[in-house]
Amino acid sequence: MPSADSTTADIRYHAPLPLKRVQEWLQSVTLNSQPIQRYDAPRWLAEIDSEELRALFHQFPDSINRLQLVGLARTASENPTISAALQVFLGTMLWTFNTAAYGPSRVRRILDSGQTFTAALLDALWAVKQGSIARAYTILHQTPVPYFGPAFFTKFLYFTGLGCGTDHYPLILDSRVVQSLTGLLGQNAPIMNELDDYQRYVRLLHEWAELLDCRADSIEYLLSLTPPEFWTL
Repeated sequence: MPSADSTTADIRYHAPLPLKRVQEWLQSVTLNSQPIQRYDAPRWLAEIDSEELRALFHQFPDSINRLQLVGLARTASENPTISAALQVFLGTMLWTFNTAAYGPSRVRRILDSGQTFTAALLDALWAVKQGSIARAYTILHQTPVPYFGPAFFTKFLYFTGLGCGTDHYPLILDSRVVQSLTGLLGQNAPIMNELDDYQRYVRLLHEWAELLDCRADSIEYLLSLTPPEFWTL
């Protein structure tokens, strides 16, 4: 029976055949070609009284996409402040929840954690800027904030990483991605709440991207779209 290390190495250095079959699609995906996410600004403002949120709606009145969020994160990386980090967080949450009715109240609950939360956001931004994804992940994972687990804070890390120009940038790892990866890799798929598995996931997708000559986040995007059974068809 092959060892766990040899199995991991095989996965890393040989892109899965199902991904090779959609290589052309993966190569065609760009940040700007992905769907915009629409939201109801008045509903959000009725729930959250925030200068940063009002500034976001001035710039993006009713929708936002990945590329626009990267620009927002780039501005934050050039001038890392709590307000700038908070704008990236709020933009990410608008993109995440879009028109979901519970989105504004969920985000308000996160913001109710106050300075503990905003300080952690800024610390994580600095960690990513300095090239330490592991430290950024640990900071947010160890900060006790309701409704802000790995499925959500890896989105913040992802946009922050792209904004900072990180080569092997963080990637989103939420429940949809985990479920799809499980369909693709079986028991070798990473789980969501362990730093080691997150680092393995990021490394894995970047290595697959090199083999497939595409972006790592194009693979993540595909995983977010595909249910586990897709890979067994």
